Amino acid sequence: IDLKSGIFRFGITYGETKRAVEASDTTDASYRQMLYGGRIGVGRSGGPYIDFIFLKAKDDPNSIEPPVTEIRYDGDTLVDSLETVLPQENVVAGIKGGLSLAKGAVKIGGELSASALTRDLRSMPMSVPNYPEWANTIMEPKLSTSVDFTANVKVDISFSSTSFSGSYKYVGPGYNSLGSPYLTNDIQSFSLSASQGLWNNQVSLNASVDRIQDNLLGLKSATTTTLVASFNIFIAVGMLPYLSFGYNSYSLRNDDPNDSLRVDNITQSYTANTGTSFNFLGMEHSLNLSYSLQRYRDRSPFAWLSSNYDLSMWMFSFNTNFKIPLSLSWSFGLSQNRSEAGDYEDIYSGNVSLSYRMFGDKLSNSLDINFDETKGKGIRNRRWGIRLRSDYNLPVLGNLSGSIERVVYSDKIEPVENYQEFVVRVSFSRTF
Repeated sequence: IDLKSGIFRFGITYGETKRAVEASDTTDASYRQMLYGGRIGVGRSGGPYIDFIFLKAKDDPNSIEPPVTEIRYDGDTLVDSLETVLPQENVVAGIKGGLSLAKGAVKIGGELSASALTRDLRSMPMSVPNYPEWANTIMEPKLSTSVDFTANVKVDISFSSTSFSGSYKYVGPGYNSLGSPYLTNDIQSFSLSASQGLWNNQVSLNASVDRIQDNLLGLKSATTTTLVASFNIFIAVGMLPYLSFGYNSYSLRNDDPNDSLRVDNITQSYTANTGTSFNFLGMEHSLNLSYSLQRYRDRSPFAWLSSNYDLSMWMFSFNTNFKIPLSLSWSFGLSQNRSEAGDYEDIYSGNVSLSYRMFGDKLSNSLDINFDETKGKGIRNRRWGIRLRSDYNLPVLGNLSGSIERVVYSDKIEPVENYQEFVVRVSFSRTF
């Protein structure tokens, strides 16, 4: 339930988030879990505001038989066993707020929340000095209870055609929320981004960098750091063809003292695109040319050379819309994959497509011809296909579709893989 009145807002939620499921050969055990929460706040998201948030989730320990896995036998005698799923309880309380300065040019927002998680409701109660009696009605501390917090803050600055953004996020290693079971903890991250428009935004520049690190308390054997960076330029001046250039980088590394477990790799991608639209002989035409290069390097001590590669792709496409409801498009592409071990693969591809509409767009017809050829180390194959398709919109009744397709595949290295197929499809669909 969400209620709003002016600058005030109030919301509550309640329900069963997990049903009781007994363990079996095909299903994992699950205790019945109930969740309730609430939020109360004042202010507007575009200006100063503050929200208080509360959530509680609790398993029912008696909803299923404790799932036990037998892990060690001495002859026919069970020596030890392990419960695979434990009944839990979780309470989360937080505060979220933000404010706007300089007529909206500067926006600051943040959130702080604490989480208490009891991993086993059947564990012994724990005495906590100065713990108020009323708090026991919300959650009773036990020996398996842990508490941690998460915090994040973000600043956005925007004026004219320039904008900056920065954020910091901290999620403690012991922070868990049963309301967000897939939340990643034990990390902190920094993010920075900037954008700039030039010459009435005919040129735009964008850049960003994100750094994520785990092992906040140094309890793990290694710390993993992820670094993501990007830079893009887009140029569109008058009737000239547009130009776009981009760079993206993703690196992952850890400092594990064991060489066999150490990770150190980086993926870089470069892109360039250009295109334009124009009118010629009373027809609309458009063409596009694009290039991309993706480079992966594994710098770990035991990395295989075959895992390092350069993948480049060229693509050219041209489209024409005639005065009649007829359009023609064709494209050609080349993909080249090269590994440091000497493996290679080249893929040549092409496509021609013709479409025509009749009876006020009720009948749509298309003819597609495609071709691709692959050459590489131990690879040499070719595939071509042609397809004719028609779609007819039947008033009131629905849509009738039909297609005829012919495909031929040949492999010069493995002739046994050669095949030819002829496929006819007819379908009818209706939306109720």
